[in-house]
Amino acid sequence: SRRRYQNACSTLEQLLSWGVVPVVNENDTLATDELRFGDNDTLSALVAVAVGADELILLTDVDRLYSGDPRSDASAKPIEEVRAINFARSYAVKLNGGLQAYRPAPCMFATVTNDNPCLVSRGPDGFVFRFLGGPPAWEERQQPATLETEIVISPDGRSLQKLVFNGAPR
Repeated sequence: SRRRYQNACSTLEQLLSWGVVPVVNENDTLATDELRFGDNDTLSALVAVAVGADELILLTDVDRLYSGDPRSDASAKPIEEVRAINFARSYAVKLNGGLQAYRPAPCMFATVTNDNPCLVSRGPDGFVFRFLGGPPAWEERQQPATLETEIVISPDGRSLQKLVFNGAPR
């Protein structure tokens, strides 16, 4: 529920303000069904979003995210969309003063799918993202966005191709 999510965010933020590094483990023996997320990778992504982390680093034995296990599935393909949306979001956050001053729209924290409203297009020239942003909690407080960003990310999701627009919403 929204209330539980907000309570978890508040708890994590308070621990961090005290200099405590919280250890969150989905496999904890005290976990209940309502606290189960499926795996620690999913849980870590949710916690990173909840605390507004600048980065989430997952330790793994593969070089990127794939559509399947590349060690056992020869047809597994890299999923560059994830790298592209992460790059676009991080670039916009840095460009606009960091997470203490700016938060992009929630669609920039979502999976890149055909129905993600932030993804304008994708093709051989790369990924085009257009999204709103504002001060922290602007959407939760139902405040208007203060910035609009349109950005083109390379097809491999690793670099900026072009900053099309970054300013007051058009």
